[in-house]
Amino acid sequence: MSGKFLVREIAGCIDCIYKRGLLALPSDMNRAMREASNSRTVTDTDSYALLFYYSLNRLTGESAGQVILNMNSTVKKIILSSTVIAGLVVSSCGSHYEKAQVDLVPVKSGDSWGYVNLEGNYEINPQFTEADAFFKGRACVAKGDKCGYIDEKGTFVISPKYASATFFTEEGAWTVEPEGPPVLIDKDGKELLVMKEAERVWAFSEGLALVETADGKYGYIDRNGKFVIKPTFDSGHPFSDGLAWVEERYRSGYIDKNGKWVIADSVYYPKGSFINGRAIVGTYAGEEGVIDKTGKFVINPQFSGMFPDGDRFIIKVGDEWGWCDAQGKIVINPQFSAIFFTGFGDSDMAPVKIGDEWGYIDRKGKIVINPQFGLATSFIQNKWAWVTKDGKSGLIDRKGNYVVNPQFRDISMSYLASQNKDIFANTDALSVCSQYFNAEAVVEEVMKSVTQDAVYDVNFNMSIGDLMKKYGIDENRLGSYGSIQLKDFTITKDVDATLVVDGEFFELVSDGWWGMTNVLNKKAKPDKISLMLNMKGKAEGKRQQLSDAFAEKMKLKVLKDDDNYRFAEGTYGKFKVEIFEYYGGIDIRFKKK
Repeated sequence: MSGKFLVREIAGCIDCIYKRGLLALPSDMNRAMREASNSRTVTDTDSYALLFYYSLNRLTGESAGQVILNMNSTVKKIILSSTVIAGLVVSSCGSHYEKAQVDLVPVKSGDSWGYVNLEGNYEINPQFTEADAFFKGRACVAKGDKCGYIDEKGTFVISPKYASATFFTEEGAWTVEPEGPPVLIDKDGKELLVMKEAERVWAFSEGLALVETADGKYGYIDRNGKFVIKPTFDSGHPFSDGLAWVEERYRSGYIDKNGKWVIADSVYYPKGSFINGRAIVGTYAGEEGVIDKTGKFVINPQFSGMFPDGDRFIIKVGDEWGWCDAQGKIVINPQFSAIFFTGFGDSDMAPVKIGDEWGYIDRKGKIVINPQFGLATSFIQNKWAWVTKDGKSGLIDRKGNYVVNPQFRDISMSYLASQNKDIFANTDALSVCSQYFNAEAVVEEVMKSVTQDAVYDVNFNMSIGDLMKKYGIDENRLGSYGSIQLKDFTITKDVDATLVVDGEFFELVSDGWWGMTNVLNKKAKPDKISLMLNMKGKAEGKRQQLSDAFAEKMKLKVLKDDDNYRFAEGTYGKFKVEIFEYYGGIDIRFKKK
């Protein structure tokens, strides 16, 4: 992934940690990271990596967690220890995603990425800005600031034209072109599905894909793009074991594929999706345990951190990490300051940090490869593991001997993480964010509240006194002019609105001495209702597009004034309507005919 793809992953990491309840993320920072993930001009990857590092340390503190970033020109690895590591992995899903192909390893040499075999020899020479692992015979790679897909010979089979893209699953891959919506494609690049109404889309899981809509709600679509579970939830996760972890208002829990709540308990809340019939949950006392599909505890809440690792769970006690079995019995005492997030995976050895170096333990907790590495990752097929020494990556065997000497600047995180399917399933690499401004969706949302004679329940028969009471406006806070702001609200993530009424609400009367003063006449009625739409994010610079969409919906005529400024006018119901473009948005004015 190039700079902006890295930022998308960082934003996803922060979002994931936030959803885990491990920290309260300031709304402005959350918004900034989401907007950064949509940017097409991000190139300073170190700056965003440092923002990630700084943000987490400011929000968690020394005692809560340590963030280790091994960086060159991009973030080489994100290894999180203490409470932070759980944020990346506990939200994982089941085994419905396959592993990456192991025989072609994306590596970085110098400033370019290529692919080597497990003997360290190049199969595809370094030539890409970024490179991800192979899935279904295709790998997503970047050339400059665009990404496309190559085959196992390194030939582009889908040219680099996308701003972001996922890897391929059985259903295809999600892609986003600059300023475009999420599009599902097949292995030849043929478009299968276009989701203009989506803000973000995840890979299909158990036949359904999680979708975030423009108004920030989550639902699930089938392969035809039809919402089979309506977007009513405040957050969501892909399906696993037939259930999905969702949140709705003051309730969180798990739903089935009909959208019906199956588990929603006031004592605990989800910390992860179901895997093999079990899910990690947390209590409001800050302890974590495991439930079955009936909602019954199979491991009582007792640990301050947990995440799945095959038939075990990695656990946190105090500031140290260890393992417990499926019944909650501790099998490896918590003693490690950090564990590579894929744990044992499918191997009988796991990478742990002891002191300042990384080594390997067996399933009994005995050290089998002495700590000696700058970083150690999980074993692949229980045969090989990628490690770093002096900032370079190489491959070792089960005895700790080098099969490939340390020589590469980086190894793709998607390759390493995907070797544990349970952990990889809900990472940000499985989703894309839309860059499409859906003007029609904004119009549709606004017009739900615009009738033939009222705009957001405001009409010309209402007195200003009635409106002040309705919207809780204090008379002492009013000015002495004929324009009164009733409320601010959000239409979509990219469009905010201000509802304003104008009229002769003040009368000029004697002040009882020698002067005059303005006095509010609460019986006065408005003669103009204005809806001012402020545009940001993907909507920024799209005033004409939105103005034209409203004009088309209300059958208005688009004109230009003497100064060549565009506007639209016409009638809609009992209103005379005018639309003006201004810096930052558009102003829709409703007047009496």
